[in-house]
Amino acid sequence: MGHNRKLVFGGTSLTRASLDHSIVQAVTGTRDELEQLMIDSGYLDGAPFRWVSLIFRFGREDEDKPHYQRIHPTHRDLPLAIEVDIRRIKGADAEVQRACFKIAALKSLIHAGIKYELDIGALEDELDRLQAGEDE
Repeated sequence: MGHNRKLVFGGTSLTRASLDHSIVQAVTGTRDELEQLMIDSGYLDGAPFRWVSLIFRFGREDEDKPHYQRIHPTHRDLPLAIEVDIRRIKGADAEVQRACFKIAALKSLIHAGIKYELDIGALEDELDRLQAGEDE
């Protein structure tokens, strides 16, 4: 595996728009926070995978469910990808960027949790909290 992470993020652009390097801080902080939530909540207990790799596809829409690939037989990761609207992220402040990534990641993890019958209660609570904050 080469690392002991339980959640790994990556990104790819579906448009010509580009993001500056400040986005790395928003993504890294979000990953660390959600990874700890996964560990603390027991999300991975009984999972057929050891960790999740999530690719953010920077495009023109915010998807509600991720795209799946097969669990890697050697690395034991679950590869997921989800499209996020780059227009919401580009030029936004760090707090808005973090919220966009966190919501997309939570939706992906919850969807996978339902599919693999994992404990998603803490993840759902966090998503509800974030979305309630967006509506205010």
